[in-house]
Formats: sequence, C-alpha cells, structure tokens
Amino acid sequence: MTNPFNTVKEALSTLSAADGLRWIAEKFPDAVKLSTALGKEAQVLTHIIATEKIPVSIFTVDTGRLFQETYDLHSLTQKKYGINIKVFFPDAGDVQQMVNEKGLNCFYDSTEDRKNCCNIRKVLPFQKGLEGAKVWIT
Repeated sequence: MTNPFNTVKEALSTLSAADGLRWIAEKFPDAVKLSTALGKEAQVLTHIIATEKIPVSIFTVDTGRLFQETYDLHSLTQKKYGINIKVFFPDAGDVQQMVNEKGLNCFYDSTEDRKNCCNIRKVLPFQKGLEGAKVWIT
C-alpha cells in the first residue's frame, strides 16, 4: 500500500513554494490552514498565499500575553495584503480561574503549572484554529 505522505512529498518536491501551496489548496479545498505567529517563515508563506491569491485560511493565537509589536505586525500584514488573519483566544473563564488560583506568572512556578498555562493559552485556542482543517501548514 502506498503511503499518502510519500505521494504528497513526491508531488511537492518538484514544485515552487507557490505552486506547492496551490496544489495543496486544490487537493483539499476549503480545508487548508496556515498557522502563524508572524515570524519570518510564516510571513513568507503569508506573502505567497496573499499575493498569489491561494485559498488558504490563515490564523494565529493571541495568548493574552503578546508584545505590542506583535499586534502592530498583525495589523500591518492584514492591511498590506488585504487579508484577514483570524485570531483565536483562550477561554476567558479558564484564564481567570488559573490566574486567580495560581497567579499571573504561574508558568514560572512549576512544570505542571507551565503545561497547564500553555494548554489554556496556546493549545486549546490552537485546536479551535485548526477545526475543519485537513492540512496544516506551518
């Protein structure tokens, strides 16, 4: 039996980044998502997706602890390309409970607290962002 990942790998190996993204979007219509934290690599992918008008949904997670520069770049990127980068947030009730029970910086206190904080602020919102996706580009 052929491994489907090998088939995809072979198909993409000869394509440019834009053509590869286009190929994936065609194979999985309305089910391809790019997660971005607005770093260099994701900005390159965002540029390709936006300028080539490739139907890929782009999203990010706002943990509630981001730098102002991140918000500025998010806004600038949307304006430059005329796109919407969807933002997913942690559940406010979960964050409130964690902070009230453990403190604002509980993630410094123990591995267990760090894992719990990351789950609430990052993992769960990220899973919301990926809902409906068959392909995750990262």
